[in-house]
Amino acid sequence: MWRRLSFNFSKRVKYQLAMYRRACWRDNMELSLAGNCLDTLPPQLGRLQNLKRLGLAGNRLQELPDALGQLEQLEGLWLHGNLLKELPAPALVGLTRLTTLVVSGNQLTSLPDTLGSCTSLQELTAAGNLLGSLPPSIGNLQGLRRLVLNGNRLEQLPAGMAGLISLKELWLQGNAMDGSCLAMWLPHLRALEQLSLADNQLTQLPVPLSKLPELTKLWVYGNSLRDPFDMDAHPKLQSCWLEGNPFTGSATAQMLRDASNMPSLRHLGLDLAHMMQAVDSIGLEALEALVSGAERCLKVAGSVAGDTNHDLSSGVCGGTSTTATTGTSPTGSGSSSSIDGLASPNLGPGYFKLALGPCTMPIRDRLAQSRLQGSSVSEPATHGAPPGSPPEGKVQSELLVVAFGSAPGTPNWAGLLSRLYKAAQSDAERDFDVLYVVDPARSWFGGLDADDDNALASSSRSSSSSSNISNNSKSNNATSASESSDTSRVASSLGACSSGRVGDLQNDASIFSRQGASLQYYNERTSRYTRRYKHVLMLGDSMGATASLLFSPLATSVIAFCPQVDLNTACMRPGASDAQLAQLQDNVLAAVKSSQAAIHVHTGTWEHDLEQAKLLPEDKVAHKVYNLDSHRVAIYLESQAKLLPLVQEVMLNSMGISAKKNVRISNVL
Repeated sequence: MWRRLSFNFSKRVKYQLAMYRRACWRDNMELSLAGNCLDTLPPQLGRLQNLKRLGLAGNRLQELPDALGQLEQLEGLWLHGNLLKELPAPALVGLTRLTTLVVSGNQLTSLPDTLGSCTSLQELTAAGNLLGSLPPSIGNLQGLRRLVLNGNRLEQLPAGMAGLISLKELWLQGNAMDGSCLAMWLPHLRALEQLSLADNQLTQLPVPLSKLPELTKLWVYGNSLRDPFDMDAHPKLQSCWLEGNPFTGSATAQMLRDASNMPSLRHLGLDLAHMMQAVDSIGLEALEALVSGAERCLKVAGSVAGDTNHDLSSGVCGGTSTTATTGTSPTGSGSSSSIDGLASPNLGPGYFKLALGPCTMPIRDRLAQSRLQGSSVSEPATHGAPPGSPPEGKVQSELLVVAFGSAPGTPNWAGLLSRLYKAAQSDAERDFDVLYVVDPARSWFGGLDADDDNALASSSRSSSSSSNISNNSKSNNATSASESSDTSRVASSLGACSSGRVGDLQNDASIFSRQGASLQYYNERTSRYTRRYKHVLMLGDSMGATASLLFSPLATSVIAFCPQVDLNTACMRPGASDAQLAQLQDNVLAAVKSSQAAIHVHTGTWEHDLEQAKLLPEDKVAHKVYNLDSHRVAIYLESQAKLLPLVQEVMLNSMGISAKKNVRISNVL
């Protein structure tokens, strides 16, 4: 029989040995001491000989006792959200039954070589630390199935990685790897099903995809890839996200050809910049033919195939990246600069992908429209146009939904927003676009740099990106005179639209009491999109909810589920200094106070989330509490069929549409 003890203290306390004696039962048990601001653990912890699950997340632990190694029955250890700079090497030797180890959000610069003693380990999560390397003994973990290392400072990984023969998921996004080391060991991970190398410094794929026979999902957006790779040689590949890479036009064309011959491929993510490079390389007619052949899976610039289905059910899809998303800037013709940033050269870290709604003009029609002399996307052809004119359409919707990703560094909310399109009873109700924003480096969307000496690496990456923007702008100006007429017409058709729709709310960086390069970058980058829309709704959960508050001056409405404001006591506490956390809190509060948006905050009865919500100014926030002692409020509302109508009501109010009872919602659910 399992028994569980959970101790929760609202103030910092020192535990008495009696607590542990009371907990020391003979049968199997679980002990949770999460979220108690503990800074030390007593050595008597080792007396819990039968303990199998130990939760210590969200404290202020700077070190762990060697007595931890006496817990020989321990199977799960959760240490995320502390201040650990190292793990006790001797203790790990005794944890031979450990299957799950979570140390995310600490300040670890390395992992001990004794980690290789934990031979039963199946999941190792160390995201959001300061890791610059892994121990060679990592290869001893032959049963490891999931390895999460996103948001660190990794440049190389040891050859011992070849020993991870059971690994199915490898998450390396938001690091600094150029791929040179990957070729040594990646071909040995033949069980690998999901691989994320996004937001790194790859110039080519380290191995042919044929070397990874079980791979189904690949994320390589935000790198420096220029040449095509062997997608068609991989029969099981289902999703491949390539946005923000400087692919040549011929490379884009080749990947479109490959995609048309891959029955298993459901999602291929590209940018408008890629499409325009392809126009330069092969011309409009050839590109239209390739787009038609790959319409089943191509996800770029709205509904490429002209359909209105917008399959958003699994991650970011059915969408358009109107700005090249992440990583190094694409080079080539200056066409990008001619469309006012909508398909501009890549600007820096993070994932930005705009999914146009079903009420906007499909890209195939836009490409066709660009042939018409004097046409522009802001003046679409009408039904009275001459024969051969493209169908009527609009450039963008009235409402932009900005969906912020949470700490795992993957897009959120796609399934819900897809159902909102289906539940709509009129074109007016489905007239919204979606911008997915993700921070793979776990910098809390730039909120953690704050010019602090220990700022996360993304700050320097953003500074470098600013230099790239300047250089690319000069390059584009120099080459603009030689642009092809095809590219110029496509750029005009795809990008011309009004700006400043919510101008008085936009991009006032002075609201932040202090901001570093990353925060300024995310603020300005988000504003490039939001300023084009009449209404902006920001949506987020946990870390994503914090982002929705941080950038709320760019919005007209906000829905934030369990936002984190004071991260000093949070279980999801990132590996940042007290100064960084304090500055993030100050900036969130400053943003909310200056925002003109209608801000809706939703939490359960969990004491931590309630305290976070109470930090927000009451006159600026509508706070609703649900009878749920958990952080997973959005998931709970989804299970109760309450999430969709909640979001839809705010959306309709934002657009000035009466939020009457929608009968179709019950049918959809």
